[in-house]
Amino acid sequence: LGLTLIAYLLPFVMSVSALSLGKKDVTWRLKGWQALSLDVHAVVQQLPKPQQTFILSPLRKYASEIAFYMPGHPVTYKWSGNPSQRSSQYDLWPGPSDKLGWDALIVFNSNQRLPASLINCFADVVDLGERSVDIGAAGKRRYHLWRAEKLIRWPGEKN
Repeated sequence: LGLTLIAYLLPFVMSVSALSLGKKDVTWRLKGWQALSLDVHAVVQQLPKPQQTFILSPLRKYASEIAFYMPGHPVTYKWSGNPSQRSSQYDLWPGPSDKLGWDALIVFNSNQRLPASLINCFADVVDLGERSVDIGAAGKRRYHLWRAEKLIRWPGEKN
């Protein structure tokens, strides 16, 4: 019981103390998502058609965290790249095939390129650059944004 209590309280104690675990902080995966989502929200508001722009990511972590933390809790979408492969609930839920002609803000890891099959689903994809949010002693959460213009098709669904 005592060890369980310590395990649950340690992250909170470390966050308010002068001690720092740095790169050994096991809670780093939980940090920075609210700031990232607020940044994504601000970027969407500055786009030419914010009311007709949806959030898209090839990774579930971005789609799910942004859906949770972004103001208004928007519906977000995950690009599976392989419609027959199921790795999360996002692969079971419908894609944005009802949003043909809409723009998307794509969020992805800063060190990875967008899949060509994803790029080909849009009329144009504009690189908005790398961004980052602070996650404390563990460093920064880096991500990359693209504005994808005019969804042409969504694979695996009838359009």
